[in-house]
Amino acid sequence: MDWTTLLPGSKLVKILLVVFAIFNVKNLPFIWHYRIFRTIYARINVKPRRHADPNCLFLPAITTSHAPLLEIDFNMHKSNSTYLTDADNARINCALFLMGDELALTPWSTKPRLVLGGTQCAFRKEIKAYKSYEMWTRLIAWDDKWLYAITHFVEKGKFKPVSYLHIENEEELEPLLALSAEQKAEHAETNRKAVFASVATRAVFKQGWQTVKPEEMFRRAGLLPDDEEGRERIEGIRKRNLAIFEAEGNSWDSLHATFFDETSLALARYTDLFTRG
Repeated sequence: MDWTTLLPGSKLVKILLVVFAIFNVKNLPFIWHYRIFRTIYARINVKPRRHADPNCLFLPAITTSHAPLLEIDFNMHKSNSTYLTDADNARINCALFLMGDELALTPWSTKPRLVLGGTQCAFRKEIKAYKSYEMWTRLIAWDDKWLYAITHFVEKGKFKPVSYLHIENEEELEPLLALSAEQKAEHAETNRKAVFASVATRAVFKQGWQTVKPEEMFRRAGLLPDDEEGRERIEGIRKRNLAIFEAEGNSWDSLHATFFDETSLALARYTDLFTRG
């Protein structure tokens, strides 16, 4: 063997570097910025067939991704810190589906901005190198200041929504809004074993220096129902989920338990990198 072929600058080394870059493109310099701006561009230009309404408020948006070698730590699984950068992209997909027309998407916009205020991550099972997974992100609760959302990392293809909201006919929506008690129990047991990790975040709407209440933002976006029964249903879910974030101590399992606990519908399914979402 001619060892000179392994010297820096040789053709073989250049080929190996190109191959390495291709298999780890997700973690190359500025790719995180590309992922974020691509997501914003796609959500602006690829409009859902059905606009968000009160039935959408707690539904998940699904984003697919994978764990390349550069995300793997010395334990040979996805590094804990990389869950947060993935969650950034997944949250944007969900937020723009629900409230894209009401949020500032450019530096010069005077509309409210969604500003991250904190994160909490609970890990259950490792993600191996190059394993594909899905991030199910949904709004979960809010109070007078904070908006709370959660991103569940789950095995790709393990859970399949009955339908995606923005491609369904309106007549097919109502029968699918709720699961039976038996179905919920079955989902809860299966989900407990299949969630890799859960990332909870809180954010605030800022318009200049002024804080805009989440409820006001939802009202502007048409996400709150007009009828009393609908308002009571949403308020019940909000209060129940808010207790998870207000509780002290052992709330980790509660984060995992919120996965897919309300419905078999999803907002949409998105890809993470180069494929059009």
